[in-house]
Amino acid sequence: MLSRAASLGGEVTVTARPFRIERTFSATLLPVKGVAIAVDPQSWSDYQIEEIKPHGAVVKKGEVLVKFDREGIDRKIADQRRAVEIGALALATQELAFSKFDEENKLRIEEAQHNSHAAAEELENFSKTEPKGAPSENAKQALEGLQAADRHAKIALEKATQDLPRALQTARLELEGARQGLDRAKADLAKLEADAKLMQVTAAGDGTFYYGAMDDGRWSPAEMARSLAKGGKVPLARSFATLVPPQPAGLDLEAIVDEGTARSLAKGAKGNATLDGREDLSFTAAIKSVGGTPGVDGRYRVQLDPDWEGHKPGEVPPDLELTAGMTMQCTFLIKQSDAAVVLPVKALRSAADGAWTVEVKLADGKTEARPVKRGRMSGGYVEILSGVEAGQVVTIPD
Repeated sequence: MLSRAASLGGEVTVTARPFRIERTFSATLLPVKGVAIAVDPQSWSDYQIEEIKPHGAVVKKGEVLVKFDREGIDRKIADQRRAVEIGALALATQELAFSKFDEENKLRIEEAQHNSHAAAEELENFSKTEPKGAPSENAKQALEGLQAADRHAKIALEKATQDLPRALQTARLELEGARQGLDRAKADLAKLEADAKLMQVTAAGDGTFYYGAMDDGRWSPAEMARSLAKGGKVPLARSFATLVPPQPAGLDLEAIVDEGTARSLAKGAKGNATLDGREDLSFTAAIKSVGGTPGVDGRYRVQLDPDWEGHKPGEVPPDLELTAGMTMQCTFLIKQSDAAVVLPVKALRSAADGAWTVEVKLADGKTEARPVKRGRMSGGYVEILSGVEAGQVVTIPD
């Protein structure tokens, strides 16, 4: 931005010269209709790879992509089926016992009511028939026996009318618990049987099998490379591979950029894109969208529309032999001026009031702080919009 001849030992002479800001970043070609491959089981969690197609394999619809070791889940399903059968038999026995218990309780209560009524009636009849006057010793003993029998009968009736319904309710709750337990066992079996269908993943259509997810503007094969092999395990409920349809489905150009680059890019802006290794081929790329929210890594997603000359939007020239996962270098001109006043960034100092200042060298050799209005930055230099003029000398602090 400033020529070396313009600076001398911690001083720089202010000059007006061309100033430009460019943003260069790498973008990746991703499938427009890529099919994410994931295993999302309901209960089983051990999906260990037994066989897997190699990365980049061209496959046909219905072809097996991944086969998992199913020994463990088959054993678990067999155990669960036995548990369901045992539970069903135990429940049938419990239901029969409950129905009989209900009948028996009714009979016991009726029996207790009958015994209590009979004891009371016998005591009443004895009292009516006993001769008046001083009772004999035998009469006293008989009366005591009848009174005791009446009390025991009443106690037995009270216990029967209160305890037996409680016992019946307890049995009813236990029966309901057994029914629910069997329902849960059946549901667990159904989940396992559904999960067993995931032990083999087939291609939903023709295409190329890629390791790693291709979504949110990223392709992340590296983190999957070590686990996607025989004996490895796949992550659950998230993509671990992608099936890319044949080329006519189209490719998107997407990038993940830092915050500074994201702020510089505007929807509709056009830039230059070149293929890695084929820098002789240059294309125009327009910004389709810039993510407004950073990802968990603090970076932003940018979608671009490459303009392949002579082809419709989204259509990829077959002669370029482009495939998903390839990268392009994109360069966007953000700002350009033929004559801008620029200074090294380190020449500026922030003031207490939030302004920016530079030290301008006076004719007598002394310096004076001058407030300046700064513009954009590029390559360690900053555009100065006002505050200094061409020809003035600015000192640069160590």
